[in-house]
Amino acid sequence: MSAVLSCSNLSVSFGSFAALSDVTLNFEDGATTALIGPNGAGKTTFLNALAGLQRVSSGTIRLDGSDITVLSAHRRARMGMARSFQIVTVFPQMTVLENVQVARMRAHMKVAVPWRTLASFPAVEREARAALERFGLADVADVPAGTLSHGRQRALELAIVLVNAPRVLLLDEPLAGVGRAELDHFADLVREVSARQTTILVEHNMDVLMTLARDIVVLVGGQVLARGGPEAIQADPKVREAYLGA
Repeated sequence: MSAVLSCSNLSVSFGSFAALSDVTLNFEDGATTALIGPNGAGKTTFLNALAGLQRVSSGTIRLDGSDITVLSAHRRARMGMARSFQIVTVFPQMTVLENVQVARMRAHMKVAVPWRTLASFPAVEREARAALERFGLADVADVPAGTLSHGRQRALELAIVLVNAPRVLLLDEPLAGVGRAELDHFADLVREVSARQTTILVEHNMDVLMTLARDIVVLVGGQVLARGGPEAIQADPKVREAYLGA
């Protein structure tokens, strides 16, 4: 497989603190890669740098071979990159359907469109409803997003980031805050969507993570400590000492 996304000697510094230091990684088309590491390892900073939400200090990021290092987050999104966040980021007063419609419109409109005019775009509504159906949210399409359970709001976030069929999906702790009763179902949703495009995810639930990704990158102190499959990573003495606590 060829690399759809890559970074070379990527560094991010905040004053004298190096959040990332000379990170070089390739991500194959269609593969799911998990980023693990202790708090402060640079995982979220790395996702933000890839998405264009964090300016890099040095290094290069390429998407499909094109240098995107200085492109804005919006430009990267239009090129097929989507990112979710650790905290729920839906519009609570808007309906579930409207949240997805707005996301669909944003990716393709060059000017802002008042969300109250969404009904004027029937094709967008059809695509948004299809996304809700995919994530089991069709029955709550017309209720305010803020009234959903935390797990269903997480499912809505997936519908929002996937309605535009991104080429690369960046997931930052997609299972954060999901209750035990909803965890297995939501993990299945993450597994299903990850199989459809290149996915890079950060997740602290190690039991679930080891079933989601066959490629794992360990970051410690802003540097790549190890990379490999779940079994190799769990058996690596460097990883066990630095992160897994053995």
